[in-house]
Amino acid sequence: MKKLTVILLLVTCGLLLDRQLTCAQEAGKFRKFANIPRQINHTYLLTQATELQTHRRSFIDVQFKRIDEEGLVWVEIINLTNRDVDDIRGGFRVEDKQGNYLFSSGYTEAVPGSVFLRSGERKDFTIFGLKRKPKVIEMIKKTPKSVNFYFEAREIFYMDGSKEDTLKRN
Repeated sequence: MKKLTVILLLVTCGLLLDRQLTCAQEAGKFRKFANIPRQINHTYLLTQATELQTHRRSFIDVQFKRIDEEGLVWVEIINLTNRDVDDIRGGFRVEDKQGNYLFSSGYTEAVPGSVFLRSGERKDFTIFGLKRKPKVIEMIKKTPKSVNFYFEAREIFYMDGSKEDTLKRN
């Protein structure tokens, strides 16, 4: 009987994700399982955020190149889309191999009608503000492969007049 109750509780909570309070009340009847609705909803939201983050990162690839004499970190950005990018809004993000946040910096290129990055094109960039993070710079110097660089796009406008509409949460 306990197994059946747990299964029914999980199914009920799964169907009621939008109604946390109702699901929590259901789970509250079974003190032992009181955290199940919160865990289910947290997992669902985390999965949604991860999918959106991965999607935002799939347009522009970022690869570490070098650290110059002035301590500036240089990366190469690559347009992975099949269209020329006109304007872009988003930000660079630096994480360790475990996905832990190390640094982020916003970036906007907004000169309508002027090609920012052609399809497949590569450009060298320095990430604004990273120089002010000596611990991160030192980590990159010592073990550059232990750090991942990303560009998370929030808006992309293409030269053909179209734009990416799927980058923002509804």
